[in-house]
Amino acid sequence: HRKGPLCRLHFFTENTEMSSADNPLRPKPAHVDRARSKQKIEHLNMINQRPKRSPSGKMIYQEFQSKKAECGRRAMIAPDRSHFENSGVIGQEQMQKLRRDFANIQSNPFSVLVKPSRIPLGLIREEPKDKKMHLLSAESFSNTFGPQAHRKRPRINLSFTQKGGLLEGPQADAAAATAAAATAAAETGAGDSLLAGFITAVKSRSGEYSLGADSNVPKEEEKKLHHHSMFEKGQSRRIWGELYKVVDSSDVIAQVLDVRDPRGTRCPQVEEYVKKNCPHKHIILVLNKCDLVPTWATARWVQVLSKEYPTVAFHASINNPFGKGALIQLLRQFVRLHSDKKNISVGFIGYPNVGKSSVINSVMHRKVCKVAPEPGETKVWQYISLMARIYLIDCPGIVQPG
Repeated sequence: HRKGPLCRLHFFTENTEMSSADNPLRPKPAHVDRARSKQKIEHLNMINQRPKRSPSGKMIYQEFQSKKAECGRRAMIAPDRSHFENSGVIGQEQMQKLRRDFANIQSNPFSVLVKPSRIPLGLIREEPKDKKMHLLSAESFSNTFGPQAHRKRPRINLSFTQKGGLLEGPQADAAAATAAAATAAAETGAGDSLLAGFITAVKSRSGEYSLGADSNVPKEEEKKLHHHSMFEKGQSRRIWGELYKVVDSSDVIAQVLDVRDPRGTRCPQVEEYVKKNCPHKHIILVLNKCDLVPTWATARWVQVLSKEYPTVAFHASINNPFGKGALIQLLRQFVRLHSDKKNISVGFIGYPNVGKSSVINSVMHRKVCKVAPEPGETKVWQYISLMARIYLIDCPGIVQPG
């Protein structure tokens, strides 16, 4: 090997070119956390390419300019069909297959659509068309309107009692006979109209009416039962405002249920609201208080509810919790799905006194939320940091007014 300043200069130049920021094959610098990718470097090099021009300003050479053909050959475009057709068009069979796959993903609670923005949801989701009433198929226009209309007169039974029921015995027979006579007179033309017959029947029975015996007249309640304030928790407008704050701020909504009555402690109205207005948010179910029921009952409820949403059995306890690892592992999977975000928020909602704050305390392994045996202890929503990328939100208990 030769030695000298020229060799050292050549070696320095090679190292500089290899470590240059414009070289896509350069090694990753140690002091840079996020270096430019190869695609980004090639894009920047393409933008920075400037054409060579003559002193008069005429373009002589450019890297991405179409070259002249060799002598004796014609300049032709590559015979690629994609140059001459719309690349965003798919066939009807492919569209049907895409719709079936999309329906299977939505029906499976354990499958998630990672990048829905790249899918033409407007073509996949078929909106239900409004059904029109075909009146002419039931009866023709000439039979309903015009001089040849065949309209049936309704026969109204006027035999009502003073108590709101039907008459019995001779009174019922007399009232029915009066109504039949009025209707027959109106149909045959003997009377002025059907209304005149009704008026005659009402006048004949006006003396039998009693205001006190009429069940249609509203009556004032004699006694007003005293309702305990505990039964009014979770129904105020302010509490529901807190709920919508939590729903809007959460990426994952954890609905806490009481395993003793999972159907009774669910909030189907909130689930429908999330499905309709926030389809990008995920819903999971947490069956709390599983230590109060047999193990087979908890396992059966988990099997049933898992067909709709991911379900986790949980026992809230700071020292000896059950299901804590499964819940944290499920939340970490949602973090991987939302890798484009710095962090995700998990909102805990549900009926009062189902254990939302207790679940958060168990996951945090310390008391961060106030708990009480009576409902309504949580008044406002609260943010808790579980990890660097997972935040928990405690929500007041809500009850659907019925």
